[in-house]
Amino acid sequence: MTALIPVLRAVHYAALAFGALGWAIPVKAVLIAYLVFLPALAVQWRLNRDSCLLDNLESWLKHGRFRAGAANPNEGAFLANLVHRVFRIRVLEPLASRLIYIAMAILFAFGAFHLAWRW
Repeated sequence: MTALIPVLRAVHYAALAFGALGWAIPVKAVLIAYLVFLPALAVQWRLNRDSCLLDNLESWLKHGRFRAGAANPNEGAFLANLVHRVFRIRVLEPLASRLIYIAMAILFAFGAFHLAWRW
């Protein structure tokens, strides 16, 4: 089961990259998928107490529990931890969640404008 963790991480980083850059892909079907993906992601986070399902799956694979926040520091803080690792800036809750939702709204607007502008 732990062999799946690198695959899960790769999927997580791919989802992050798509969430950050998908608005710029000049393919109508991709832009439509992007405009479905971002709200679905936001709803999933909100319903899952600001935690990503992929982090929960990682906790389950590593620790045998769907929620293992104490053992999995990324659970509910994946992006905040990524920002800290890359930029050495510590963003704490609830500010981190607010910033993520604001960024997603801005990126959604970029995607919607790109779709409207192109087609």
